Amino acid sequence: MAKAKPFIKWVGGKSQLIEQLETRLPADFDKKEDITYIEPFVGGGAMLFHMLQAHKNIKHAVINDINPDLITCYETVRKQPDKLIRSLTFIQEDYYSVKTEEAKKAYYLRMRDRFNAKPVDPIENTTLFFFLNRTCFNGLYRVNKAGKFNVPCGRYERPLICHANIE
Repeated sequence: MAKAKPFIKWVGGKSQLIEQLETRLPADFDKKEDITYIEPFVGGGAMLFHMLQAHKNIKHAVINDINPDLITCYETVRKQPDKLIRSLTFIQEDYYSVKTEEAKKAYYLRMRDRFNAKPVDPIENTTLFFFLNRTCFNGLYRVNKAGKFNVPCGRYERPLICHANIE
């Protein structure tokens, strides 16, 4: 079975801290039954995915984050993966058809404006969230005082926006 891993780039991810965090768990953690894992700052989810795979006694998980678009992303991945994959595939193919760096930047800025208009549809919101995450500078998530995503376009030739194949 494929190993679940973070699907969003996120600054402050815990991937490199997992071993250190594991040592802080109670010594008898794996002997406890019916554990509910609570992740108050899920971000990219590195610790969440690790815990769910490494500790089979975790029966429930509750995640949260201050970023509502990130939470919408997790909910959409869980509830509507097929629709999301179709939407991500479309935007990826559309973006790949753009030939020049200048045109790619213009495309990016149009998608950023759509995202900042706060689409109500969770598929559209999450598609744009993924697109921006994969095409913006270093996968940063930053907003201005008005709450508008304002990270500039990155310089990626063919960023992987949709990886639907399960290995």
